[in-house]
Amino acid sequence: MPLPPSAPAHRVVDVVATLASSPGTDFSVSELARAAGVNRTTCQSILFALAERGWVQHREETGWRLGAGLVPIGDAALASLEVVDEAQTELDALVAELGLEALASVTAGSDIVVVAHAQIGRLLTDTVRLGQSIPFVPPFGIAHLAHAGEDAFDAWVARATAPLSQAEQRMYRAAVHAAETQGYVVVLDAEARRRFEADIAELARRPASRAARRSRDEMVARLERESAAFGLHNGSGVSQISAAVFGPSGRPVLAIGLHAQPHQIEPERIAELGARVAAAAATITKRTSGRPPHSNETPPRTEKE
Repeated sequence: MPLPPSAPAHRVVDVVATLASSPGTDFSVSELARAAGVNRTTCQSILFALAERGWVQHREETGWRLGAGLVPIGDAALASLEVVDEAQTELDALVAELGLEALASVTAGSDIVVVAHAQIGRLLTDTVRLGQSIPFVPPFGIAHLAHAGEDAFDAWVARATAPLSQAEQRMYRAAVHAAETQGYVVVLDAEARRRFEADIAELARRPASRAARRSRDEMVARLERESAAFGLHNGSGVSQISAAVFGPSGRPVLAIGLHAQPHQIEPERIAELGARVAAAAATITKRTSGRPPHSNETPPRTEKE
């Protein structure tokens, strides 16, 4: 019988995750304890332990925030993802060829985290930053659900900010099926989506902006209702095209995407660009010894094996 997760370890994770969700924001012990759902005395004890490693820092005037000791850990985590190096190469190629912004993301629990980013030159304002996350809830992350299985889909639906109707769940299931069938997923250029992307861009520039974070969360709830047809192109403008990269199990380990911020992708180019993104994702899958879904091929052994 497997051992249950350690409750004290969960509390440490909750404290660090809460600090990470608002980079650049200082918390008092009481504020952090409430936000993390941890007893105040326990929270303070955790902070003292983390401070010894430099994982958090305390400023007398303002409070607690993440510390520089986590930087090498984050770098090590990113370096351990072999797929990220291959993804960056393909993202750079997509940007050079197509002139659109590109990024790659992975899922981490209930979040989607940006792990690679490419854009034209450095004259454009950053719209995302490495390490930035958004909730892995409807309607976000359909590319990460392609061929991921029913359990993954059900867990995603269960994380919705409000219960979804059966009709809405069917629409989302159809969107996932479309992504599996055509090899890519499109994001419609809705007004709420544009506002959401503006909030994400603001958070990339000012991670501590509570107003942008609050607006982002409001847009997540609104998009849940407006985007039940997410991934089902109806001839309207599209702001994003994404495709899944698969691991040795044939399940998604990463998603890459083209973004047309702040403009739309012309409808007549969607099939062409979708095929190009799907091809780039397939290249990354092959180079990292992944296996396309439903393939009977055994992944080639790497030199490390």
